[in-house]
Amino acid sequence: MLTSVITANTPRDVNYTKTVGGEALDRPMTYSEIGGIIFDGFLGGSDTTANAISFIIYYIARNPDVKKKMIEEINRIFQGDKIRPITENDFQKLKYCEVIVKEVSRIFPRCIEKSDEITGYQWPAGTMFRINADVIHKNEDCCEDPDKFNPDRWMVEGLEPNKHSLLMFVGGLRICSGRKLAMIELICLMALHII
Repeated sequence: MLTSVITANTPRDVNYTKTVGGEALDRPMTYSEIGGIIFDGFLGGSDTTANAISFIIYYIARNPDVKKKMIEEINRIFQGDKIRPITENDFQKLKYCEVIVKEVSRIFPRCIEKSDEITGYQWPAGTMFRINADVIHKNEDCCEDPDKFNPDRWMVEGLEPNKHSLLMFVGGLRICSGRKLAMIELICLMALHII
């Protein structure tokens, strides 16, 4: 996405001209259009990030041992300094916060906010869609005691989970373009909330 935005205002080769609604897009994008795409990228993920942080708070509140480990990690990294900004180096060290995000993502379901029609079926708002992620996320062959919230499962030394074993941001052509930003936001929100 970033590459598209960066190169969006460059002249186009006529061989690669696209049409939208019959209108030829043979011109570069305007600065306003580029700004709109960037804004949509940030705003588009705000709802899913807010939902994820709600689930994170819920699971941390229900698991005091997890909360204790998270606070220990945050205190070790920030050493009680509650006003300094989080650096990239700090972010890289917030491993336990990262695995909490992964564990919450393994457990909580996806649902739609407003009704929609898909392939002739009407789906009401609040419908939970399970892409049968449970087959992967709760597979006992891959995950010991899969119904238990346990971020430590991601901290096993030498563990290299299959990249398809966590459908957090899905994958392939439809992978979430804001996945890195979402992880940064979630982990930093956890760290900022505690310090």
